[in-house]
Amino acid sequence: MAAGAFRLPGNAIAARRRIEKLGGHAEITRSGSLDVVTAGPFASREAAEAEAARLKAAGIDAVVVADRIAPPAVAAVSNGPHVVQAGAFREDRNASRLLGRLQRRGEQPFTVATHGLTLVYVGPFETRQDAVAASERLRREGFDGFVTRR
Repeated sequence: MAAGAFRLPGNAIAARRRIEKLGGHAEITRSGSLDVVTAGPFASREAAEAEAARLKAAGIDAVVVADRIAPPAVAAVSNGPHVVQAGAFREDRNASRLLGRLQRRGEQPFTVATHGLTLVYVGPFETRQDAVAASERLRREGFDGFVTRR
């Protein structure tokens, strides 16, 4: 489900936070020059439509754009437990800056809002060794970070 496409990363982070405040899960991905906020996959199209209606009632325009049903085995394989945490910020603009810097380097960062902070991660990785290698590569490129589990 698509919940917005934004030129300014701070707007995408704010949209993601609104969804998470309502108990949903949202991710930010880069598409060209836009940060796209999505939620899902869902167990069924009906579940996605119900979530879209719930978000719409809360003032968030969300549209189900495709049938993306991921069986549990596929989701587990594509969602490794290891990530590199590249930053933690109280201010969205600081998280947005790091997100943009990482994206310009060709990384696929994502953010998670928790306890008043926006955490910026790179990953996920299936193995700790892969995450450590990514962390070392990021460090050589001038980024701080550490390996953790999500």
